[in-house]
Amino acid sequence: LLPSRVVDTRAPSVGAVVAGGELDVVVLGRGGVPLSGVGAVVLNVTATDAVSAGYLTVWPNGEGRPLASSLNFVPGQPVANSVVAKVGVDGKVSFWNSNDSPVMGSVNVLVDVVGWFAA
Repeated sequence: LLPSRVVDTRAPSVGAVVAGGELDVVVLGRGGVPLSGVGAVVLNVTATDAVSAGYLTVWPNGEGRPLASSLNFVPGQPVANSVVAKVGVDGKVSFWNSNDSPVMGSVNVLVDVVGWFAA
């Protein structure tokens, strides 16, 4: 697929993912991904504007969050990573911010869909 932005938390209507917060993103039917028959999506995930170091975990919505890092980030440095994620409940993929800083542990997340795999 041509890369297509499906979420940018820098938009005022969305807002950064807070420390320990979760973001659920619909991927089916967006950016060239079909509405059905999709098992997983290929994403380019970018973390930016982090106040302190942490990581993002990406997993299928509706399933238990794994103890894994999909993308590590540090303050003041945007960082991107390719992630392949199974599609979960309602065509969504979930993102979790591990950042547990006592002061402003939020991070902005940008998600571009770049491909998909059949179920």
